[in-house]
Amino acid sequence: MFKLELRHFIKNHRFVYLLLILPLVTMLGLGLYRGQVSHDLRHQERQQANRLASDLNWSISTMQRQGVSEENPLLVSLKEAEKTRFDYSVAAYYEEWDRVNQDKLSIWRTLLTLNNQGKELLSISRQQIEEELPVIEWQVNYQIGRLDVKTTRESSYLLTQLAPYLLGIPLLLLFSYLVGLPLLRDFFANQQAFLKTLPIPYSRLLCQRLGVFLILGLGYGLSIAVGWAIYHVLFDQLPLMALLHYPMAPGWPLWQGILALFLFWLGLVILFWLILLLINRWVQELLLVWLGLGVSVTLLAEFSRLF
Repeated sequence: MFKLELRHFIKNHRFVYLLLILPLVTMLGLGLYRGQVSHDLRHQERQQANRLASDLNWSISTMQRQGVSEENPLLVSLKEAEKTRFDYSVAAYYEEWDRVNQDKLSIWRTLLTLNNQGKELLSISRQQIEEELPVIEWQVNYQIGRLDVKTTRESSYLLTQLAPYLLGIPLLLLFSYLVGLPLLRDFFANQQAFLKTLPIPYSRLLCQRLGVFLILGLGYGLSIAVGWAIYHVLFDQLPLMALLHYPMAPGWPLWQGILALFLFWLGLVILFWLILLLINRWVQELLLVWLGLGVSVTLLAEFSRLF
């Protein structure tokens, strides 16, 4: 019976092909599109270095007027950051990107400490610092020089941007096709009588449907990995280990973040399936089942957004 369910799905060749090539086509299309844009990174970095002077110099002069000791750790850090800011501007002019990254990392940490002391930043927002800091640390740790996140076509960055779409909607559609639609068909009264005549228990049939979903869901995850690997071989300039540790989020390298997001969505759609079963067990009216379905989708959407 399990093989029959699986064979029934695989007969739909177009759906299978779409499922397998979707990650590669999506990454390739976005990568080629982003490659048409070019930025003057040297000019942007020098402008950023000039703007930082407003926060650093103003904070230093304010603390000195307030009579803060010259040995105060924060004041010492600010003075060092101001010297580093000048080096940062010069390094950007000469396009010495490794030095630029090291200087930015030092300045960003100082500004974050300053903001933690209650000082409002004018040249850069705290959100921007928190978003850029993991990327800058990654660049310094793996000695990656020039990287413009607005235009880069590196596979890790693209996969980070596409992860909510590749791992969210396709898995829900796969679930709906394999489990959701047959399950809703089973809720009709005339279908309930037919299910009682099956040679296997209904619970076993549900487990087989769920097994088909898990197998094809894992196959879809494998297609993402293969698509990423092909893209890496064809287009990436950075080494594999560096790309695998690209910060998908603070404290989450790419491979951990993608795996966590994939398992999260698998668990989410299974939870969705269990909620439908629970509603149908206690409420036999199809209209109420659809109402519960709508509430469940809303809750799951909120959970995914929070994740």
